[in-house]
Amino acid sequence: MSDVEDLLERAAKLRYGPARVALLDEAVVLADSLGDVALGLRAREAMTDSAGLSNEPLKGLAAFTWRLALYDREPQRFDERAQWELLWDLKKTATLLINRPDVPAHQVEQVLDDMAQRYAAYGQGARTHAMFRWEWAWQRGHAEEAERLLEPWQQLPRDDLSHCEACEPSLIAAYLAETGRHEQAIRAARPVLDGESECFDEPEETQAALALSMVRVGRPEQAASMHRRSYRAIRGRIENSDIVHHHLTFLALTGNEVRGLEVLEENLRWLVELRSPSQVLALTGAAALLLRRIVATMSADTPVRVPAGLLDAGSAVTDAGAVAASVLLEYLETTARGVVAQFDARNGTDRRSRSLVRLLESEPVTDQLPLAVTAVTTTPRATTGPAVPVAEPAGENSTPTSGDGPAAGSEESGAAGTGYELFTELDNGVLGSILDEEDLNYGVDDDGEVVVPFEDGPLIGLSVLGSEGDLLCLRAYYPRAFDDDELPRLQEFIENWHSSTFLPKLYQKRDQEGQMRLMGESVESCRGGRTRANLAYAIGGFISAALRAQNTLEGGRD
Repeated sequence: MSDVEDLLERAAKLRYGPARVALLDEAVVLADSLGDVALGLRAREAMTDSAGLSNEPLKGLAAFTWRLALYDREPQRFDERAQWELLWDLKKTATLLINRPDVPAHQVEQVLDDMAQRYAAYGQGARTHAMFRWEWAWQRGHAEEAERLLEPWQQLPRDDLSHCEACEPSLIAAYLAETGRHEQAIRAARPVLDGESECFDEPEETQAALALSMVRVGRPEQAASMHRRSYRAIRGRIENSDIVHHHLTFLALTGNEVRGLEVLEENLRWLVELRSPSQVLALTGAAALLLRRIVATMSADTPVRVPAGLLDAGSAVTDAGAVAASVLLEYLETTARGVVAQFDARNGTDRRSRSLVRLLESEPVTDQLPLAVTAVTTTPRATTGPAVPVAEPAGENSTPTSGDGPAAGSEESGAAGTGYELFTELDNGVLGSILDEEDLNYGVDDDGEVVVPFEDGPLIGLSVLGSEGDLLCLRAYYPRAFDDDELPRLQEFIENWHSSTFLPKLYQKRDQEGQMRLMGESVESCRGGRTRANLAYAIGGFISAALRAQNTLEGGRD
């Protein structure tokens, strides 16, 4: 293995961020110093893939333009895979340029024209190009053109250059929600909200973007659930920082200013690091809205902890690293208006200015939306593992749930507890009553997920998903952290498991500390109705298989 290949392999094992990009930078420089064009191409392919998610968009752009120039000079260096990846990455470049106000509009037009020609020559991508033309009209503020282009691109056939089946509905839903069509937005996003389609950012981005729409159409409990699940998934990850603004807006407009302040303090650090103007605008705008609500409902002097380097040295930052809400509000509004002015100058419209004013002047959609979920049981269970602390009611910011009887909206075809109730909609009360019958020790975590612990084994999580509460997601969180040198063995185990066992689906995932862990997952649908006995069988089967997976991995017997 060459030194360049070693650098690429080491980079691939790291999470997105500065360390990963630094190794790829080193690989690019080394390949060029050796005059090895093939390795230089490989290194830049990796950089294009990693830079945007590592908050280094311009490095990704530089890597892509080098590849594109090489392709135009020496197309024989690109096999079928490399050619497809180049055309796929052209989408990332178009998105980057649309979202940078320092790129003139005519340059964006040139890139979209180039996309049309290259995709036509490749024989695919017509749908994607038409989608970008619609998105450019939308983002630029050409409202009539955007509306005219919305439907035609969706009628074109999908192909290998199309956005994934989660990203397209998410983009459409965001547009419909922005233009006030909340019911339509939720319908457009159903494949994502119901767990049928997912990708790197989904369903977390759509859950966050449409949580407020759910409140507006009268589904507050689902809105709270979507907020909790999305924020839990993206928390602490700079690659998902462009989703945070949805959560701040949601909390500001649902009477959850206190929780909003906590989320704001966790995420202000991104403003020191972010290099994308559109992400800076989204975050500063939503944060300013939240601070307006904090000033109005709490106090202008409410202390807000800020990261070092965010405010000027002359700002009134206390020894504890905090600043008054009104001071931070002025800074954020000034920053947002500065970015907006750049976008409007580039676009030749006032779309961004109007959007910011509309956001900052938004009125709450409800007095206070309860976010916490109370316990579904307080009865001691048989000891399958250590007891989980059960969440207690949190004053006005909690909602009572009961483990008695079927879920709201369910149809009963027999007496409660017989196992023959027909459920088309689930809640934590239903799940708790089933776990009661199985004598399992359980509780509810801070994010509203029902959790079943097993001593020295996985934590089993049960979550209600879907826009209608008709999906049950079962997850197994395995306790062991795997070192990098153990990952090949872990991957081999996962592949062998899937070759002989259908459920649960196993995969690797890094936690917030960057440690690799094993996860298991399965989704059960209640559309058309599921009996209590059938649900209990599905839950029991998942738990049994999840325990068997750990036993097999650790070398035990099934």
